Amino acid sequence: MSDTMRCPSGGALVSSAGASEEARPTGRMRVDYPRAAESRRMTGKVKMQLVVGCDGRVKQCTVLQSSGHAILDSSACQSMLKYAVFRPATDENGNTIESTTEMTQPYALR
Repeated sequence: MSDTMRCPSGGALVSSAGASEEARPTGRMRVDYPRAAESRRMTGKVKMQLVVGCDGRVKQCTVLQSSGHAILDSSACQSMLKYAVFRPATDENGNTIESTTEMTQPYALR
């Protein structure tokens, strides 16, 4: 089946556990490290829930566990919405479906 198939109209949003094949990143994720956070030496991990559309793009991002710094939490979600591309989840018939998945984004200084 083609990865560019449209979602069936009215299809329900499913968790990654309910999909036949989960949404997977297509490559390395680009994440911006805010200069203000870097200059203040802020670090942490942001756990997010992502809604991945049938086109593989992130449609929604919710912070599930904060890094402790609002600027890092916001940057993580903004980066997912702007840059992230996934191979969409599929149902048991191989049709692409909208789904949710969780990701953790670490912010560490080198």
